[in-house]
Formats: sequence, C-alpha cells, structure tokens
Amino acid sequence: LLQRESSTRVREIWLERYRDEALTLSGVLAEEEYGVIAANSEACPVFLVPVPRGSGYLNLVWQMQGNRVVYSTLEAFQRGGGTVNIIDLGANFFTELRFSHKIILLHGELKTTTLTKEEAARVIRYTRLMYADPARFAWVKRFNLSPRDFDFEEFMSECRPHSWWWGSEG
Repeated sequence: LLQRESSTRVREIWLERYRDEALTLSGVLAEEEYGVIAANSEACPVFLVPVPRGSGYLNLVWQMQGNRVVYSTLEAFQRGGGTVNIIDLGANFFTELRFSHKIILLHGELKTTTLTKEEAARVIRYTRLMYADPARFAWVKRFNLSPRDFDFEEFMSECRPHSWWWGSEG
C-alpha cells in the first residue's frame, strides 16, 4: 500500500499511525543515515546507554541483531552472559522502501516498564547518533573492538551523553 505514496506521505502515515499508542514508537530514517548505521552496527553491535535517573544513571545495553535492536538493563545483560535475554525495548528497521523511497521505517515497542515512552524515544535517538556521528562512533568502536581500552568515566566526561539527553546538544 505504501509503495504508491510519496516518501513525504509515507512518513506522515507511519508517524501518525503510532503517535498515540502508549507502548509503541515510530520513526523514519533517511537511506543515507540507515546505510551508515547498518554498516557500523554490523562491525560494532553492542554499546551502553546511560539514561539519566535522579542524580545517577540507569545503564542499558543495546545489541543490534540485523535490522533489529534490543535494549536491556546492564544488570540483565550481565546475568545473561553477555546477551540480551530480557528485552526492555525492541525496535525494528523496515527496509522495504529503502531504494524506492530512500527511507527506512522504524517501529519500536516497550516490553517492560523500565522506560517511559519519552525515554525510549531518546534511547533510540541516542543509538542513531552514536552510530551515525564519526566522533561518537569512535566510542562504540572502542567498546566493541578494544574493550580493555574503554573507560566509562572517560566516555561520560568526553562524550557527555547527559548534555544532549535534555536537548542542550546533539
């Protein structure tokens, strides 16, 4: 059905369809952004998401699985032996319109009450930024390819994910 519509109209339909669903998120990526994310996530599929909570953070881990990304608390990830067994948030990238319309549709679902819908949207935005921006991706790369050289405190200080979380950067 969407094949007959323009890219702009597909975007409008997709975002409107899920706007009011409490546990569902939607998004639309440009083909170029998705191409970078797909390539980078294949090489480096796992990273951390520090979600601001009070005076600290709730640390999540994401794991890319092809056209799907799943998020879990760090504690659950560690209990699972380095795999995501309990999914707090999952998102799929639908690539059917990638070449015809130059867009990718994103559909996310909250699976637990760990995150609010607003936090989940920010988590997905963070994931996109960390893969798409070369300076930020350097941290993801270090975490995956040279984990002994990854320093969480250095990452927090230099990358400052907390500053853009509330809209002051990014």
